[in-house]
Amino acid sequence: MRFRYGLKPSAGAFLRWAGGSTSWRGVTVARASVLCASILGAATLSVSTPATAGGTARTDDSAASALPHLVPGSILRLPESVDKLVLVDVSEYRMYEIRRRGDSVSVDKNFYVAIGKQGADKRYEGDEKTPVGAYTIETHIPGSRLPEIYGDGALPMDYPSPWDEYLGRTGSGIWIHGTNKSDDELLPRSSRGCLTLRNSDFATILEDVDLGATPVLVAHQIEWQSEQEVAASRVEIEARLEAWRQDWESRDTDRYLSHYHPEFRSGNMNLDRWSSHKRRVNASKTRIAIGLSDVAIFRYPGEDDLVEVRFRQSYESNNYRGERYKRQYWKRTDDGWKIILEAS
Repeated sequence: MRFRYGLKPSAGAFLRWAGGSTSWRGVTVARASVLCASILGAATLSVSTPATAGGTARTDDSAASALPHLVPGSILRLPESVDKLVLVDVSEYRMYEIRRRGDSVSVDKNFYVAIGKQGADKRYEGDEKTPVGAYTIETHIPGSRLPEIYGDGALPMDYPSPWDEYLGRTGSGIWIHGTNKSDDELLPRSSRGCLTLRNSDFATILEDVDLGATPVLVAHQIEWQSEQEVAASRVEIEARLEAWRQDWESRDTDRYLSHYHPEFRSGNMNLDRWSSHKRRVNASKTRIAIGLSDVAIFRYPGEDDLVEVRFRQSYESNNYRGERYKRQYWKRTDDGWKIILEAS
């Protein structure tokens, strides 16, 4: 089951999608609330129909238990080091806090968010667009150190990402930040590319994130999937990652290089230079041991058949030992998943 529309946490939004103002095929506002609660993993949610604007809907627990739990399809695996992720649906001007829930995730909180004046899909410096992609919150800048337009503070993100740089995208200074505007003045498209929150919502995000660790996924639209679909996708990518690790350890360089895409890049190396480098290095090895930890797997927002994998890598051989944080980008091809970009 897949929901490709950007579903807000409201029964009214579901009913509007379903084609009715108050009901659809017997689905009333209250029953729509049950479906929304199942998707968002919440017991109650705000209903945005005129009759109950700002209110809280009661849910039918027996009905909710019969519905599948739907989760964002882009989050295949959270790293062990964090319990939350920030997910943004730019088409709905909505920011979600996603919390770990066992082997899966659920929506913990959600907020209204404003984006760039020119919309999304940032390409270059000064285009006043919000980037779509996978990022990390880097640090916190208090409002006292910033111009008043940033309100109570800012959380800079690591735009441009390695994938943005691979595509030649430019720009900088993409932040999640507060505002000096009132609620009524904070228009959906009003920033120069940043993600702007009400100050009270910014304070909530600030309290919940881990600086330098919390991932941020900015998507055109959230695709909601069943936990079973997400688990199947996760297992597929984990299997490819493990095969890559084992083939590296085997010192069979041809097998190891078979995991790489023809358009692969890492730093200033293309696939030819990478292959020559790896053959030269492996020739001096009698033993290689590779460990992967703190693995995160995300479907990359805004791209078809692209997955970002983040992990901490330990490397030990007969003549070298080291650790590094790595980001790989795997592209689906006719010959399976291949690494098209690797960054450390």
